[in-house]
Amino acid sequence: MLLLQRALRRLQAVFHWGEAARRDERRRIAADLHDGPLQSVIGLEMRLAAARALTERDPRAALKELEALAGLAATVATELRAFQRTLDPPPVEITDLGALAQRLAEDFAAGAGLEVRFQGPGAPLTAAPETCLETAQILREALANVRKHACAKRVGIALRRLAGEVEMSIDDDGRGFPFDGTLTLEELDQQEAGPASIRRRVRSLGGALTVESRPGRGARLLVRIPL
Repeated sequence: MLLLQRALRRLQAVFHWGEAARRDERRRIAADLHDGPLQSVIGLEMRLAAARALTERDPRAALKELEALAGLAATVATELRAFQRTLDPPPVEITDLGALAQRLAEDFAAGAGLEVRFQGPGAPLTAAPETCLETAQILREALANVRKHACAKRVGIALRRLAGEVEMSIDDDGRGFPFDGTLTLEELDQQEAGPASIRRRVRSLGGALTVESRPGRGARLLVRIPL
């Protein structure tokens, strides 16, 4: 009887942990959707309303605006497809972080039209599945931001093992962030700067994040995650 009670308590604990994890992931997805594709859709909706009003006053200008909005709609569709890919399961085993990061870098290079360089650890970098999944999402989102905002030609990804942690850096030669210098995770939070969803994921892993911005010359994200 005692063993059965213990087993039931363990099952209840696992159930509650799973429910909490699902709630956290739903919150993350909602926040990521709000910060990314939803803002673009709202902008498209507002400009369509303005174009509709413009048709009565200046049909030629309205037509020109509609042509521009067609391009914006294509951009929104690209953003939504990129967001959908962040929800897809990882393409390789989720315990070798090095192999996972390399595959994500290769997939990004195949579709982004950028020069992508990847430097891996040279040996299997084993981590807990939860760490692999969240770190993969950080990399995916960082690369999606480079493609969407940076106007970069080249991006470099480096992954290496340190004492008790993994270090991942993403460098690009694009336009940089709207600040000059280096900010830590705490400073980014205070200034509400940098990618909010990446800040949330790094914090959930108990990691550290620094963002170096060189306006007009590129940016660098450096993430350290405990193993």
